[in-house]
Amino acid sequence: MGRSMELWLSAKNAMSSARGGMTLIALMGFVLSSGSGYAGPLEQDLTAISQAGEMQGRPPEEMQRLAGQVQRAQSLGLPTESLVDKIKEGMAKGIETPRIEQRLILMINHMKLAKTLLKATGPSGKNQAALGGKDRALAVLSEALERGVTPDEVRSVHRDIGEGNHEVHPDALAYGAKGMALMKEGGLPPDVSRAVAATALRK
Repeated sequence: MGRSMELWLSAKNAMSSARGGMTLIALMGFVLSSGSGYAGPLEQDLTAISQAGEMQGRPPEEMQRLAGQVQRAQSLGLPTESLVDKIKEGMAKGIETPRIEQRLILMINHMKLAKTLLKATGPSGKNQAALGGKDRALAVLSEALERGVTPDEVRSVHRDIGEGNHEVHPDALAYGAKGMALMKEGGLPPDVSRAVAATALRK
C-alpha cells in the first residue's frame, strides 16, 4: 500500500490545479492501477491513460502517439503489458510524454529483436507447442537485450545450453540471456557469464 500511496500523492501534486472531486477520483484510480500491473482489455487501459493525460494537461496529440506505439506493438504480435505499465509509470513520475514515447520505441525494438531470435533458435515441427508461453520468454529476453546482451551472445547461450543435444526451451534461452546480462553488470567477463548461465540451465 506504501507504493500505491506514494504514486497517488505524486499524481495529486501534479494535479493540484485540477477542479472537481470526480477528476481527482478518476486520476487516483488510474495511478493505483499502475501499481498493480496490467489489468483489463487493452483499449480500456489506453482510454484510461488518455483521460489521465488530459487531466495532467498533456497535449492530446502526444497521448495519441503513446497509444499508437502500443497499438503498433500489438499489430506486430508483441506483448503490450510492459508498454502500458511503462506509460503509467512515466506519467505517475511526471516524465515528459516525448521521453516516454522514446522509451516505448526502444522497448518495441528490443521486443522485435527478441522475437526474431526466439523464432530462429526455437523448436520446430511438433515441438512448436513449447512456444506457447512465448510472451514471457519474449519479455525476459527483451530485458536481457536492453541490459546489453548482444544477439551473438544470445546465440552463444543457445548453443551452450543445447550442448549434448539438450532441447532448448524458449524460457531457458531467455533466462539464460538475462542471467548473463546480470553477471556482466556485476563485472564478470562475458565468456564466464555465458558459461555459468548455460551450465546452470542444463542441470
